[in-house]
Amino acid sequence: MSFYVIKQDTLIEGSVALDGVPDTIDPSDWLLGKVLPAPPQPLTLPLSISSGKYYGSMINSFLPLVHASLKNCLEQFGVDNIQYFPVNLIDQNGLVPNEKLAGVYYLANIIGRLDCVDLQKSKVNYWPSQRGYDLLSTVIDETKTNGQKIFRIKDDPTLIIINEELKQHLVDELNLLVGVEVIKTEDYSRW
Repeated sequence: MSFYVIKQDTLIEGSVALDGVPDTIDPSDWLLGKVLPAPPQPLTLPLSISSGKYYGSMINSFLPLVHASLKNCLEQFGVDNIQYFPVNLIDQNGLVPNEKLAGVYYLANIIGRLDCVDLQKSKVNYWPSQRGYDLLSTVIDETKTNGQKIFRIKDDPTLIIINEELKQHLVDELNLLVGVEVIKTEDYSRW
């Protein structure tokens, strides 16, 4: 089975991004893959001044946000390892009325940080200290994914990974993802 990195396509002109997060939230907590307590409600997040008017299915800035349509689709498909918390986005440029952005996106906490990278088959650049490495190309060992459709990997928790079944549903069947890149893990590299 193939696996894919799913992320906001930030190269689209006018893509939105977050300006920051409230002091009550530590963005690193949202990379742990663990159940988290609900953040203080209502959670209001400002968009970056450099944001335009392009709102896609995901916003991956400091925190992962998903559009309500993606949230609903994931729930209907039986994805049950995500906590969702409603957010109100504030457009500091006034390009979109803020009331239209209320309740449209959800903060998504993906539960499951799996030790499932096949280091023998992946392309790995080991650090000179040999205390770590960078993944240049990632091969997922399906036997270690516990059948999860969406998850984070232990070796790089900033990535959101989906399996072939979920990719086919979201991309091939529904053509639901807007402004989102879906890249086979073997083909994805930050470097």
